[in-house]
Amino acid sequence: MDKLKYITISFIVIYTIAAILVSVNRYWQYQTYYFDFGIFDVALWKVSRFQPPLVDHVDFGDKEILILGDHFSPSIFLLAPLYWLTDRREIILIAQAAVVALASFIVLHLASKSVKNKLIPLALVVAFLGYVGTQNALISDFHQDTVAVLPLMLIFWAIFKRSWKLYFLFLFILLGFKESFAGIGMALGLFLLIRNRADFKIGLATIIVSIFWAVLVVKYAIPYFSGTYLYTPKELPTTINEIISRFVTPLRLKAIFYTFLTFGFLPIFDLSILPGVFDNYFERFVISDRGSDLGMHYNATLAPFMFMGALYTFILLERKFNQKIVSVLALAIILIVLILHRFIIHGPLGLAYNKVFYEQNQRVRYVDEFVANFPKNGLIMTQNDLAVRLTHQNVKLLRKEYKLINPDYVILNLTPGQNPNSFFPLTYQKTQELKEELSLNNSYILKKYADELYLFSKK
Repeated sequence: MDKLKYITISFIVIYTIAAILVSVNRYWQYQTYYFDFGIFDVALWKVSRFQPPLVDHVDFGDKEILILGDHFSPSIFLLAPLYWLTDRREIILIAQAAVVALASFIVLHLASKSVKNKLIPLALVVAFLGYVGTQNALISDFHQDTVAVLPLMLIFWAIFKRSWKLYFLFLFILLGFKESFAGIGMALGLFLLIRNRADFKIGLATIIVSIFWAVLVVKYAIPYFSGTYLYTPKELPTTINEIISRFVTPLRLKAIFYTFLTFGFLPIFDLSILPGVFDNYFERFVISDRGSDLGMHYNATLAPFMFMGALYTFILLERKFNQKIVSVLALAIILIVLILHRFIIHGPLGLAYNKVFYEQNQRVRYVDEFVANFPKNGLIMTQNDLAVRLTHQNVKLLRKEYKLINPDYVILNLTPGQNPNSFFPLTYQKTQELKEELSLNNSYILKKYADELYLFSKK
């Protein structure tokens, strides 16, 4: 193994350890929430116990629904066997980081097989993982978009191998992660049509399958499980100018700029990957109108397309220029990623080497002691950050109309200064009002564990 490949593999390993450290410690610090992490955890846990994946989803009222009635994501159940090994919820955070690491090894493999310059695979792995959109996806709870990076990279690997059976297997797995990934499927079809005339039939079949999948799932499957499709666009733009205006906000332009900058702007010169990039932004900026920056998980599936665009451009550059010029460009990409991570965007995995980050674990020790006293049975209603510790029990998120749920226990942490997400779907003020109402309800007995830690038990 040459030195650069050894350095690249070492980078992947260190990066993965950092991603696991940050995401798991955020969970221990109560910065991981029932909505969304807990919903996936509940579903996977129940499937691992051969139970229907019923979850508490506040957008559907007080009744539990099958998780397939929210986003149609049957492919996530491939992770359910992890709970045969342990009941620790952190396992899916570790698995999420490991999945992205596996995807980066495919990046390394494809780049090593496609170019002669040994610096290029290192540069592309650094860009793929160092991209702040990838970093944020890894530390933002657990989401299908992040895990879907692996099947998407496996699709590109199958294209390189000309293995169409594997291609369609991975395509169906990808589509099964989220109904909106039908757009990625259509982009992959266009990718094949643009790159090689010999793949015309495969590309066309991919587009047809993806459209059929979208219609089947959105119009029939999801409403069958929940009665409605939550994510139907409410106000779509009606003119070209309105569509453009959705793209040209300062925050969104900055996100697009930094995404292409991370890969040295090389993907711009490969037309075949642009439909995949456009699909991501169009779905976020126009259809759903969310995910305006590099935060959360929304940018995760961009990284494979950006990598492929940069790789194909590097292949062309090697043919036209000498190795010194190509090496300088590869080094420039590595330097750009490091500067963006350290000084400009401040990549969140920098927390892994920040001592202050780990000190927060001690500051929430009193909450750990509170959690240790939580009841082990009965219906529990609690807030977003505490419910995530009860996902393998009968738990629901806070509602103002708690009498409709009729919980056996209501558990609150009203310590000031918490993240507002801790109280979702209520606010801190509404949760305070709920506490006052419960205090006046003779059906409940209050036990306080500290100044602002409350456990209400039904008589």
